[in-house]
Amino acid sequence: MPSLLWDVFCRVVDNHGDLGVCLRLTRELMARGQRVRLWVDDARALTWMATSSEERTWVHPWPELSWSVADVGDVIIEAFGCHLAPCVEARLAQAPPRAWINLEYLSAEPWVARTHGLSSPVLSGPAKGLSKRFCFPGFGAQTGGLLRAEEVDPFDPHSLPIPCQLAPEERTVSLFCYPHAPLDALLYRLSDRPTRVMVLGDAAMTAACTQAHQRLPAERASNITLHPMPKLHQLDYDRLLKLCDLNVVRGEDSFVRAQWAGKPFLWHIYHQDDGAHAAKLNAFLDIWLPKDPQLASAWRRSWHAWNGLTPALELAKNHADGLDSDGLGHALRWRDTLRHWPDLVDTLMQWAQANP
Repeated sequence: MPSLLWDVFCRVVDNHGDLGVCLRLTRELMARGQRVRLWVDDARALTWMATSSEERTWVHPWPELSWSVADVGDVIIEAFGCHLAPCVEARLAQAPPRAWINLEYLSAEPWVARTHGLSSPVLSGPAKGLSKRFCFPGFGAQTGGLLRAEEVDPFDPHSLPIPCQLAPEERTVSLFCYPHAPLDALLYRLSDRPTRVMVLGDAAMTAACTQAHQRLPAERASNITLHPMPKLHQLDYDRLLKLCDLNVVRGEDSFVRAQWAGKPFLWHIYHQDDGAHAAKLNAFLDIWLPKDPQLASAWRRSWHAWNGLTPALELAKNHADGLDSDGLGHALRWRDTLRHWPDLVDTLMQWAQANP
């Protein structure tokens, strides 16, 4: 495919997941010989999320009042319904791109396959008369697919700020979740044997984990070692997921990375006030859970408890939940399944190529 110019637009709402996905997308397009400009309204997280200073040169400030570019991109990616500024839409009207793609959030819900690929005419504003195309990442051949696992250097435990002398029987867990997570229940569940928990997030998350640890019964608290982690750039985070025996992840970007890591994982979904997250969570569980009915029921109970859909006690004392080595085989089989479904970057590039 010839080298095209891509303009990727992203707004940071209240977390960094949107920016993380767009950075990974930009990196992969660049690796495939494409030229990309990433337009962001808040790029502060790239000081630690980007893997190099070169990646930070791809980023441009969000155009609000004017868009002074010599050339409009061949492909416009409007990520996660970020709503382009009128000045950008006005330029698109003057120089229509080959493709204007609305890249949506990931979901396993059935309607995704029905909606993916649909066109939507712009009915008002400066770009009236143009058309967008909706790309829905997802699971299955009728969706846009997922961003694939990025190639990382062979793992060297000394390259990460983690203790290299782990006891042979010590379980390693990466913990990345939202503040409202039932940490007491999770740490109680993990305290059945020696476990080192790599805590990711800010100082408030470390404090919350410390307080939950202190509330454990003494005989169980002794089995948990908390290890606060500094902020990792994206590829180091991917390496951490491959190292750990269990990965607790949140949102979208780390959720996808955990699946490519091929290890047992527990997803803390982004909570929505209208309860829509419950349907989204169950839609994923419906396609991901093991076929064995008893196992599927136990795993679903733990995921529901972790996400506040049922009492946290279900997680604290449910040991048939797939969070240990009994979930490893399933994680590896699921990763193999993902490899047979579309690659999101392939989808986007095919769409760009199809438009003259």
